[in-house]
Amino acid sequence: MRVHRWCSAAVLAGLALVVAACGDDGPSRTDVLGDYANDVALPRYQRLAATADDLVAAVGEACAAPSDETVRAGLDAVGEARSSWLSTAAMPTGPIMERRSEAVIDWPVRVADIERLISGSAPGDITANVIANNVGADTRGLSALDLVLSTDDVVDRLGDQRWCDYVTATTEVVAAEAHLLLDDWTVSFAEGAPFVDVLAEDAGNTWVGMIVNDSINVVHMLTEAPDDAPDGAANVASDRATQLDGLGEIVTAIGPLLGDELAGRLAGEVDAAQAAFTDGDVDGGRALTGEVEATLATEVASRLGVTIGFSDADGDSAG
Repeated sequence: MRVHRWCSAAVLAGLALVVAACGDDGPSRTDVLGDYANDVALPRYQRLAATADDLVAAVGEACAAPSDETVRAGLDAVGEARSSWLSTAAMPTGPIMERRSEAVIDWPVRVADIERLISGSAPGDITANVIANNVGADTRGLSALDLVLSTDDVVDRLGDQRWCDYVTATTEVVAAEAHLLLDDWTVSFAEGAPFVDVLAEDAGNTWVGMIVNDSINVVHMLTEAPDDAPDGAANVASDRATQLDGLGEIVTAIGPLLGDELAGRLAGEVDAAQAAFTDGDVDGGRALTGEVEATLATEVASRLGVTIGFSDADGDSAG
């Protein structure tokens, strides 16, 4: 999934219109954002870092002793990390957007580029630095790992040091990025306070508007038709259901600002779309996700006084 960057100038200019819409009743926006940051988003980022660490360990064992069992464990670890990433990437506001982490952690794969990298390398050539800085986004990440570890001859491949160099370096790059994201949330974001504190102290309500805009952007991606059979294409329906799981947590978190009727209706729309994708109905899920997008862009934006921004990254590629 590509998470597109919203035009900061347009959004921030519009966010001057954000005012308290719920009167004196109920929690303040600052309280709601504080709860979202600490109780919803942060645990997602902590889990992402933990599953990435587990992935490094599992792939290391598969390379140390290639077998059907160790490869299966490696694939399971890839699945756990990718599921964690997809639900976390549905909450991209802040560090993920700034770092463009999707181009490091998970991007559509180009098999020919991976094979070209392996064939042109000697044992020891492919390091984490090479994967992080010298190859394109379509040559690394969780989908690339899933593809390599799913091949019929994977046990034999891992007997070739170059393939082990590749999968090991790729896991290290994914884990490093996951920890950098967590550091942004807990240590310092953009050379300032930890992002968990930035959100919790959002007295000007700037980030409420960003969260709504980013959620619309994420949802819009889920309404689009899948790409034509990219290399190593994942289960589109399952992936989109997982992304909606993360979005559902955002809806629950900001619910107190929306009022019971709107919050309940929006949550129901998200649940319906997620159920369709879970059942494998991609077209139905896309249509139902369109209803979520419409509600966010109209009623939620209006209720919160949020101006909808425009993407400045349409057609972006990563490298």
